Amino acid sequence: MNLETGIDPTKEVTGDIMDNDFIEINFGPGKIFPENSSCTFRGKTIPCMVRWSPKGSITSKKLADALAYIDSLDLFPRDNGRNPFLLLDGHNSSEEHNVSYKIALSRAKKNMLHRKLSLHLHSPQLCPTDIITLINEAWAFFFARVSMNKNAIAERGWGPLNRNLLF
Repeated sequence: MNLETGIDPTKEVTGDIMDNDFIEINFGPGKIFPENSSCTFRGKTIPCMVRWSPKGSITSKKLADALAYIDSLDLFPRDNGRNPFLLLDGHNSSEEHNVSYKIALSRAKKNMLHRKLSLHLHSPQLCPTDIITLINEAWAFFFARVSMNKNAIAERGWGPLNRNLLF
């Protein structure tokens, strides 16, 4: 669970670890178990699905799991013979997004190390349980910005949807 929810050692613990509701009251944004980001689409809140690997790479199994998860949320109507369409952009995301995200992630890492140092932790370092906290901090400032996403879509000539998607 810790890799999927993250652990932010800089947050104050509420209650006692032996309390039945310990995880519940310490779970969510700004708490020791920060949870991962979510978004809203067509009036539904979509929780983040976390999968990880030691090398940080995606596999066909992880992609299939993610698509099955999205499909289980019933987000895309299939009436009138319509089928969902998936466009994988890979590493061709807009330069603005990539650079901004890398800057934000570097800033988040620096902030996390400073927070750990201020707690006088022995050998403070970044570890896998920090990943969710770091991603949440960086994601909110860049990938979650609608205006940047619209610009990236426009740069590619995808909006309005047209045949540029095929090339």
